[in-house]
Amino acid sequence: MKLKNIKFLATASLVVLLTACSTSPESLNQADLSLSATTDAELMFGDNEAISGELTLSDAIARALKYNLDHKAKAMEQALAMRQTDLDKLELLPTLTANAGYTHTSEYDATNSQTVGSSAAPGAYTYSADKGSITGDLTMGWNLLDFGVSYYNSKQNNNRALIAEERRRKVIHNLVKEVQAAYWRMVAAQKLENRVKAARKNAQQALMQAERIEQERVQSPEKALRYQKQLLQNTRQLEAINQQLSTARYELAALINVRPGTNFRVAIPSTDTLVLPKWAASVEDMEQLAFQNNPDLREKIYLTRIAVDETKKSISSLLPGIDLSFGRNYDDNSFRDENRWFEFSTSLSFNLFNVFKIPARQAFGEANEKLAEVQRLALRMALLAQVHVADRKYHNAVKMFEQADKMYSVDKRLSQHVSKRARSNSEGVLESISQETAAIGSELQRYQAYSEVMAAVGRIHSTLGIGIIPAGTSATTLDEISAAVDHAMADWRSGAAINKEVQVLNQVPTEAPAPVAKPEAKAKAKPEPEPEPESKAEITAVEKTEPQADVKKPAITVLKPVYVDFNLNEGPGEAPIMKATLDCKSIETGSTENGWVEVSGTNAKGLNMNGWVHSIYLTQGLLQCKKLAAAGS
Repeated sequence: MKLKNIKFLATASLVVLLTACSTSPESLNQADLSLSATTDAELMFGDNEAISGELTLSDAIARALKYNLDHKAKAMEQALAMRQTDLDKLELLPTLTANAGYTHTSEYDATNSQTVGSSAAPGAYTYSADKGSITGDLTMGWNLLDFGVSYYNSKQNNNRALIAEERRRKVIHNLVKEVQAAYWRMVAAQKLENRVKAARKNAQQALMQAERIEQERVQSPEKALRYQKQLLQNTRQLEAINQQLSTARYELAALINVRPGTNFRVAIPSTDTLVLPKWAASVEDMEQLAFQNNPDLREKIYLTRIAVDETKKSISSLLPGIDLSFGRNYDDNSFRDENRWFEFSTSLSFNLFNVFKIPARQAFGEANEKLAEVQRLALRMALLAQVHVADRKYHNAVKMFEQADKMYSVDKRLSQHVSKRARSNSEGVLESISQETAAIGSELQRYQAYSEVMAAVGRIHSTLGIGIIPAGTSATTLDEISAAVDHAMADWRSGAAINKEVQVLNQVPTEAPAPVAKPEAKAKAKPEPEPEPESKAEITAVEKTEPQADVKKPAITVLKPVYVDFNLNEGPGEAPIMKATLDCKSIETGSTENGWVEVSGTNAKGLNMNGWVHSIYLTQGLLQCKKLAAAGS
């Protein structure tokens, strides 16, 4: 009975313990929701600077770049990706494990031994350890297989960080485009607000007077009703215009992260002239520029690199695992001759069935790389169409604006004439109200058409990957960002932003530079006399091939040393990677392999640096050389 009671008590105690540890879902109560709403509202708008005065377009874009929550989310994603790259660097380190412990037994661990096959009684019991002991060790371990997988994980996460940066650029492009459109709609709303109110008031008064005339039968019923119908049509047009204008402030407030109920105003242009952006670049130049800078395409290139590294990681994970460990140990057992000692071990493990997995993994990896390549080519084709569509939409928007601008000018002059000869009779009042309604609609359409023009300009710059703020700008405060945006918008309107990028692009080769002979080989080789061409065709051929054979370094004209950073690999895509700051005028290229180019040059200390860099980054570095050289000159 006692044993049964003990079992029952143990079972009951276990049930009570498990019941106490169980959890149940808890729904949100009103207090939780209220606290969350208050906290989030403070987080949304708490750090925003108050709007003082009227907002210019550059101020609105600066506020969007600094406070827009979608942009903040993408910025945090980029920061998180960069933090992941820092973690990946630590994953490449070996493990360093420290252990310490204490054990104690109630009795000695005494044993004896007996010879195999012997029937003699066992001898005396002996022990070789204390009842209690303290142990500790510090062991460093390194697994070659884990290192290889971590290395490719690090490379992939580096590319994912670059993808996060491209996605942030895309968000900025779209944000600037939306802010421009919303800003010009609000300009129209703010400029036409009082005129719409006055026109609605006049139309309502005329309608009331017309209804009274109908009741008094001063005019024929048919004429009175036609007059009221025209007034109601004008009133309906004014109501439709008012509805379009009423939401402009809320749309802009959402983009610049201002409370929707905030009453703020935008700066109306001092002149009635609206400038149309123009640039000299051809569509072919814009195609090439989009191939270099478009964020979506650059993201696809990074994804292709991730696919290549995934194949290498998949194959490397099937290789044998080699474990190396080295440590220092301690045991205070008094029976030991040495209480401290070093220990080294190594082991090799390999799953023999991995041999059968290698071909399948390799085939899957190649298919994945091919898919990424086809997707990239499809995106290039779509990007070509996107450039042409954006260019056509811009020209269409310009034509629509020019028509709307002419209509606005005609209605404006016509309104002046009508107001001068307006009579007190009903026909004169109706004509004045109708013309004022038409003039308001024309001006609204004019600003809407200009908004479409600026949206088309933003779409073109987004497609070409031209940001509103140049890379490397150190602007942090709202005023600094606004000044940088104002300068960039001036370049957008004048076309200088696109023209500068195309000019730099035309000065730098888009493909990997042709390999040149090593300095040693050039010293030993003797120049052969060049045969004289016998015909015009031969002269043309020589002129075309000569520059490719004699290219030694990029044709960069600098007035002072210009330095650009490169990450040089030991081989084509091979570690280790060394960061080198090279003098632009000293850069020389050597052999090429699978898109990688051998590069050499001198750093700021005059030391010669050499390694391999991908042709994409080489082109970007040369572009940077051109920009810095142009800025320095």
